[in-house]
Amino acid sequence: MRKTVAWILTICLTATLLGCGSNRLSVNGINLMDGIHKDNREVIADLSEDSVAVTDFSIRLLRASTRPEENVVLSPLSVLYALSMTANGAEGNTKTQMETVMGLPTETLNPWMYSYLHQFSDDETLHLSNAIWLKEDDGLIVEKDFLQINADYY
Repeated sequence: MRKTVAWILTICLTATLLGCGSNRLSVNGINLMDGIHKDNREVIADLSEDSVAVTDFSIRLLRASTRPEENVVLSPLSVLYALSMTANGAEGNTKTQMETVMGLPTETLNPWMYSYLHQFSDDETLHLSNAIWLKEDDGLIVEKDFLQINADYY
């Protein structure tokens, strides 16, 4: 479990440190976001049904990350956002494992996360910095569906 938490923290720290970049996602000079436009999604008014799973994830993450001899600063919401974005590109056993850790399938989690962020009024402030960074590699194939889902929800 500690190895899983370390992996999750690495993803989130990387997403946090690199998340302030531009909206241009490119590999080998090709803009992967060509043809990808954010579609407005419906905001779920009542998030309570799946809030138990999100809270459970948060508690499990904090329990696994806390040691009496250390001070830990951790945002379960940021971790969940980073994992949710990543899970949209996973499939098979990897996706199943990620959904098990997160407590919800990505098809449920995507609209929940979108709605959570959009529930705040204009005079309240909650900003998250999310980004997807890819290693430039000629063998890398980035599916348009992955980019579209993340553009729409995150």
